[in-house]
Amino acid sequence: MSKDSELLNVKQMAEFTANGFLRFDEVIPRELCEKFYDYLRDAKQKIYKKRGQLLWDTWEEGTPVYEFIRHPIVKGLIYSLVGRNPRYDHHFPHETRPGSRVQALHQDAEFDPRRTAFDIQISFFPQDTPKLLGGTRFLPSSHFRKVNESVIGRYQHIKGMVQCECKAGTVVVWHTDLWHGAQPNQSQDQIRYMFKLRLNPMERQQKLFDTTGYDSQEVRQILSKRFPWHGQSSRREEFMRARFWRELTGQYDFDLDMWNLRNEAIPTNRYFN
Repeated sequence: MSKDSELLNVKQMAEFTANGFLRFDEVIPRELCEKFYDYLRDAKQKIYKKRGQLLWDTWEEGTPVYEFIRHPIVKGLIYSLVGRNPRYDHHFPHETRPGSRVQALHQDAEFDPRRTAFDIQISFFPQDTPKLLGGTRFLPSSHFRKVNESVIGRYQHIKGMVQCECKAGTVVVWHTDLWHGAQPNQSQDQIRYMFKLRLNPMERQQKLFDTTGYDSQEVRQILSKRFPWHGQSSRREEFMRARFWRELTGQYDFDLDMWNLRNEAIPTNRYFN
């Protein structure tokens, strides 16, 4: 592990696999949050950078984003999820004004055919974001369900949905297929800002994190947890999570309740010993 980064541990990666996101509360120093807030208020920051370049070459030294992506926790989660030299896809400083309406529930990656490889998106909240200001809502464990972007926009108040009410300095990293949407800003005079950054992996996303204990009982419990909205289809999630976990860890015999084993074309002899 590099001294300037903190790799995700196996339990955190299991939570990412099961939930589709990880949340780190108040990890960015207040001073950088204030600089970032002023940075986002500048309309020029809405302009995209050159797509396709390496992340570390995208922002100039001295800018708040340069500092943000090199924070040990942020750098560590980037290393752990998409590798040490990810590609910059795009960023956007989301600005939600008072009186805004709820954003339809949607999925960003409808044209992405990959099944185990994945992009990540990082949401950074540089200001205190109470429920009144809105905050992004996420549907946990929805990232393995591909849909046509906004066809799910009619769905509201799904049981188990979470809203990101948080303090300044909070970072959420999420699988780009996770269902999400912005909540309305119901304040009278405050603009809510959220910085979003999407990254593409440029290497195989396998054993990039601390894999110690990848097959522990605690990890299995995390990977097997169910969410209220799954209903009777929770077994489908276990199947998908086990397949995803195999790729992340490189352990292709890993399984949960034999969901993948039942579907393997040619069983190996060891299953009959």
